[in-house]
Amino acid sequence: MKLKKLFAFCLALAIIGSACGCGLLAENLPDSSSSQVSEEVICEIEKADGKVVITVTECEGEVVLADVMQLLQEEGKLSYIIADGMVTEMEGMANTGNSYWMLYTDHEFSNTEWGTVEYNGKTYASAMFGAESMPAEQGAVYVWHYETFSW
Repeated sequence: MKLKKLFAFCLALAIIGSACGCGLLAENLPDSSSSQVSEEVICEIEKADGKVVITVTECEGEVVLADVMQLLQEEGKLSYIIADGMVTEMEGMANTGNSYWMLYTDHEFSNTEWGTVEYNGKTYASAMFGAESMPAEQGAVYVWHYETFSW
């Protein structure tokens, strides 16, 4: 099972890297640099057992997950670092050689073949995009899960 998740993780990184290099992700997705987070975004956050769960309860306009995370950080509800397009640290837990923050969601831009995670009795699929490209939509749940892989 761990080997399957590792393979899925590597495959996801390769696909995202390829798509970014070719400019495929920009089509149909909001540009985070032009997004503005305001009072139109309301979200909830839960933290437990190596997971950070963000639920967007209200959202208007073109907003990406990184915008919502920035809002939560400004409110003192979340601590994270993004470097080179990847979440490298969240809530004081940094990525290491074999441990990473992985993003799962019930959003339409997810893929169960790349891996899943369980939270509160529901299964969430691996996100197809990172926080800076993943659209934030009303009613969507985003689960950050700190995972350790065996090499």
